[in-house]
Amino acid sequence: MRTFLILIWLASPALAAGPKVVTDIAPVHSLVAQVMDGVGVPDLLLQPGDDPHHMALRPSQASAIASADLVIWVGPALASWLGDVLATQGARTLPLAPDLVEDEDDPHLWLDPAQLEARLGKIFLTSLKLVAATFFQV
Repeated sequence: MRTFLILIWLASPALAAGPKVVTDIAPVHSLVAQVMDGVGVPDLLLQPGDDPHHMALRPSQASAIASADLVIWVGPALASWLGDVLATQGARTLPLAPDLVEDEDDPHLWLDPAQLEARLGKIFLTSLKLVAATFFQV
């Protein structure tokens, strides 16, 4: 399957660099990087030590969001402020846990293997849709 995706990206010069994907935090970045292996490398929005619960974006981070084809983030339960930024920027987003409620649910889904497995499938399917939409103009 990965070979198929690589061939699709290489088939068009405009797509040869792969999609520009931005992730919110390091655990999500690690997972997305594995899914994108051989196709591209996602950008990491928040560096280790940044607080995902309360953050003010630097201009470089806002620029990364504005130029992204897709922003993959945990969701509003972890970073409600990011949801506002993404809506303002009109970014294409993939919240991994949009069903979780801030201050009620635990948004640290990467610590639960069952949740993590379900969310990885969502990343993969969204990646395929992004490739198809870009390549086939659907």
